[in-house]
Amino acid sequence: MLSLTFFDSASFLKQSKYITKKIASEKALAQIQKLDSKVAALKIQIDRLNANKESDAEGCIQFTSFVQSFLSRKDIQIVLNTGTKKFNLMRGSELAQNLSEGEKMAISFSHFLVNLKSIEQKADLVNHILFIDDPISSLDSNHIFQINSLLKEILFTKIPDPSKPKQMMWSLKCKQVFISTHNYEFFNLLKEMPKQHGFSKKECRYFISRKVTEASIEKLPNVFNTFSSEYHFLFGEILSFKNEVNKSASPKLLTIPNIIRRFVEMYTLTKYPSNDEVDARAEIVFGKKESKRILKLLHYFSHFNNIDRIHTHSGFASDIEHACDDLINLIKANDEMHYNALEAALN
Repeated sequence: MLSLTFFDSASFLKQSKYITKKIASEKALAQIQKLDSKVAALKIQIDRLNANKESDAEGCIQFTSFVQSFLSRKDIQIVLNTGTKKFNLMRGSELAQNLSEGEKMAISFSHFLVNLKSIEQKADLVNHILFIDDPISSLDSNHIFQINSLLKEILFTKIPDPSKPKQMMWSLKCKQVFISTHNYEFFNLLKEMPKQHGFSKKECRYFISRKVTEASIEKLPNVFNTFSSEYHFLFGEILSFKNEVNKSASPKLLTIPNIIRRFVEMYTLTKYPSNDEVDARAEIVFGKKESKRILKLLHYFSHFNNIDRIHTHSGFASDIEHACDDLINLIKANDEMHYNALEAALN
């Protein structure tokens, strides 16, 4: 016998209050969605605040490290005020006051370096143009090498050279950098900074030419741009004269004795640092016979002690080129390392 059961769905839905429960469920799900969004937003805010806290603490440590390194002492430190979220400059247990110019410079430059580090961590340094104005001003001379090293570390990095497999090349981390200085020693160190691969010809050097009522920016004179010091310049002039094919026709012929004499004064002082006169030092460095051969002629053309020389040439002029050759040959034979270093510096 077949039995049939009829299911009244409408009555079931009414009895179970399905529609009411469905509406309540949808409202609950919407509320959960809103709460999830709030939780996600609060989590982002918490992460940001934690990151800021860590960043502030890390920045404070870096700041203090830079300052103490520059000043070579630990009495000044930077402390984070957790209430105001600001840095306090402390000398011992008290707020630092009456700062010297050197301390102010060390603190301001340290702040600049910390900011650069922060920008670099965000991978945004490549979009920045930097201008660094005389970072060693008011600092002791022993900080010159330290700051030069820091700038090299912060501004440059090594990356793989695409044209030379397994080799590295220097790359500038920022878009462009300008550095100004009054210190010639620091300037020479800057000239030794790594060259941006493929952009060495774009490196430019200028100086400010000051006149009575105005100043202008001009290309750096070649003597400062090419030579690291007066000593290197003098050697370059002497070597250039020695390599001339027709020395007797050279425009340097009558000025080269002064240049050679000045160089000999410096060279003999580096080899024999004493209070003796140049002749005595030269005898010890070159030997008695060789020193007289060179210096007698140089003294003659470097000093004016005869009125007749105003309107006549001296026959000794023909011997100038030999004195120059003798000096270069002596240094090359007896002090090869020094000679090679001078040549390398010119190149």
